[in-house]
Amino acid sequence: MKSQQVERRKDGTIKKGFSGNPEGRKIGSLSIVTIIRKELEKIPDGHKESYAILLVKKLIKKGIVDGDFSSIKEIINRVDGMPDQKFSGEITNTNFNTDVQTSGEEQDQVRQAILKSVPNKRSEE
Repeated sequence: MKSQQVERRKDGTIKKGFSGNPEGRKIGSLSIVTIIRKELEKIPDGHKESYAILLVKKLIKKGIVDGDFSSIKEIINRVDGMPDQKFSGEITNTNFNTDVQTSGEEQDQVRQAILKSVPNKRSEE
């Protein structure tokens, strides 16, 4: 398969109709998550339950019976979801450094976009 040249706009974003990963993932390849899920479905020799069930039981035992706080947190986060984490603060330094080579005008555009997206007490006054 011939590699497609990626075309970008002046701001560095990829133009419509082009892919940042033109080769894509190889057909038939599996992600690590897929492999783990398949393994967790298996029932180990000498057991009646899957690895997934055994894992959950072990996590519950470690958290509740053994009193391991990090296991308790993991159980709660898996059942109820992670608590919302809100950010509040003030931007005091607007000198944003990037590894991308950009002109001064482009850096100003990025700086302004960042400042507009984050609430700032000074801009609200």
